[in-house]
Amino acid sequence: MENGKNAKKERKFYSGVIEGFYNRPWTMDQRLDLFKKIKKYKMNSYLYAPKDDLKHRSEWRQLYTDTECAQLKQLITSCRENNVTFIYGISPGLDMVYSDSNEFSCLVEKTKQIQQLGCQGFAILWDDIEPELSAVDSKHFDSFGHAHCKISNDLFHELDCPEFLFCPVEYCAKRAVPSVKDSEYLQAIGSLLHSDIQVFWTGTNVVSRVITVDEIRHLEKVIKRKPIIWDNYHANDYDLQRVYMGPYIGRERSIPPSEYLSGSMTNPNCEYSLNIPALVTLSDWVNNPKWDPSGLPSHKLAVREMLAETRIPGPGESASISTRKGLGEEDELTESDLDLLFQMFWLPHSHGPKMKKLLEDFKFCKENAMLMMGWKNFEPGEQPDLIDKWIDRASYVNKISKQFFRVFDKLTHIANRSMLFDLNGYLNNVRVILNGCNNYLKWVGLQECKKPIRGGPTLAGLPGGLAGDLMRLYPVQSENMYPLQTLVTPSENALMVLPVKSPAKLIPDLQQVFKTPDFVQFASAVEAASDSFVVKMKCRQKVRIVGLVCAWRPLTLPKENRKGILENVHKLFTQEKVSKQYSAFIKMFLVDHAKVLDCDLLDQILESILVKGDGLVIGNAETEEFVSRFLQLSGFAPLKTDVILSGCDLFAKIL
Repeated sequence: MENGKNAKKERKFYSGVIEGFYNRPWTMDQRLDLFKKIKKYKMNSYLYAPKDDLKHRSEWRQLYTDTECAQLKQLITSCRENNVTFIYGISPGLDMVYSDSNEFSCLVEKTKQIQQLGCQGFAILWDDIEPELSAVDSKHFDSFGHAHCKISNDLFHELDCPEFLFCPVEYCAKRAVPSVKDSEYLQAIGSLLHSDIQVFWTGTNVVSRVITVDEIRHLEKVIKRKPIIWDNYHANDYDLQRVYMGPYIGRERSIPPSEYLSGSMTNPNCEYSLNIPALVTLSDWVNNPKWDPSGLPSHKLAVREMLAETRIPGPGESASISTRKGLGEEDELTESDLDLLFQMFWLPHSHGPKMKKLLEDFKFCKENAMLMMGWKNFEPGEQPDLIDKWIDRASYVNKISKQFFRVFDKLTHIANRSMLFDLNGYLNNVRVILNGCNNYLKWVGLQECKKPIRGGPTLAGLPGGLAGDLMRLYPVQSENMYPLQTLVTPSENALMVLPVKSPAKLIPDLQQVFKTPDFVQFASAVEAASDSFVVKMKCRQKVRIVGLVCAWRPLTLPKENRKGILENVHKLFTQEKVSKQYSAFIKMFLVDHAKVLDCDLLDQILESILVKGDGLVIGNAETEEFVSRFLQLSGFAPLKTDVILSGCDLFAKIL
């Protein structure tokens, strides 16, 4: 088999598109348009494998009708005209009896029917099937891999050795049993599958965040060939609440891709019109030696290409359709508009930079919302920096929201109606919740929560219906909770405040938790505290320390304990204006102030230490703006004295 023809095949680097998703197949017009785009973007291959073509998968034995053959021939001819290889994929693994010669005859007859239409490339796809041999087949084959390789090799020869691709049942590292290196199935491919048959691989996972040269080299040693990446990075058939318009990134290009791969093909979004980013950015990765790993230059190329597509009717649409009459320049979509949309619908494992900032800013505003109570009472220029920061971050959320609504309106006028309709559901999902988030921040910042919010973001309440309600009930609410190894109970993230009898025993643990200069200064004084409370939080069935509250009564401290920071605390309380009103000094150390601090909780702790009418002073690190604002909102007033505690601001209150 090592002739000149096959040697040439081995040098081919497959790049292009896989129509392999689980959803409504693309139309003839869309496919014909796709082939032109594959050529335009300097790629070379198209794999026909729509899971919902019954004769591709569940009814693989049935021949195509004359009408269907005519359509397939049109696609094959169009591919040839655009220098694109049409690869017909067939998936017989759902119910094939591998040892039955009649079954193999059906497979040969079916693929030869396609070959007679001019098809020069084939793929046999064993993905997403039960990985076990039947009792009948077990008598004829040593293993599942043996059966797949035998059928594939025989079909390859029956078709006179065309371009031939193979998707294994273990098509990613996560599905390799027990591992890539020790997988009997993958080892069978390496030893039994014809060397001219190329093998698909999706990476570590079905949807891989990264694919590296090293991991592919390890795979190559097992399967004895460089794989073709079947890339599901832009596939959305597993989560139709999302669409992916970010750049092709995370695939190593420290060396040219052809040096460690036989190709890379994208299995993109179900919505044909939204796949310009997937095509353009894959092409940039394949063809551009100066490709930028950030993907941002590729992203800009995709934005420009997509903008041009909005201005023409989609494939199969009438050119007479237009809603653009009488529109001004301000109604035209711009690159900036599409940049915003792309960043909203970025990639499976990440958001665009602008949306990452949006989420961070909204999270900050939500967690620090309490600080805005009464903020309008400050004179101009006198409000704390933290309030200015809150307003700045809320303003960014408002800015993105307003820009999105302008883009949403502009999109209704585009010539490419199929693109609008493909996007519309996703846009509405974002519009509803983004508007709800923005209105919540306005309610906090502008209205100071004076009028209750009486309804959810949608006309019928919270968004999402059954899926939304289940999502809010789902035990895992953050990627940080993976891998999940224990039950998530109702007490997850609950705070526990426990009195500590011997705080000195906790010092080693506390030093690991609180590594701030503030705690270092007070660590030696903890043992002398008259009252101590440790604050713990339950997270993933583990209880961790998130806070410590200590109280000292400086005027009754034994002389031997008045050393270090407590010496200055004692001096503070010997001042007449302090000693007359206040009897206790409090210090709080917290890991995450926004999650731990609570007015009612603090009151309960203080009431367990003091009685009504007692006064106390709290020392707060100068850098802790949040705590300073929290204390003032909780009725504490700044305390000015002649005695200075290094690095501390003082706040006082009478219970």
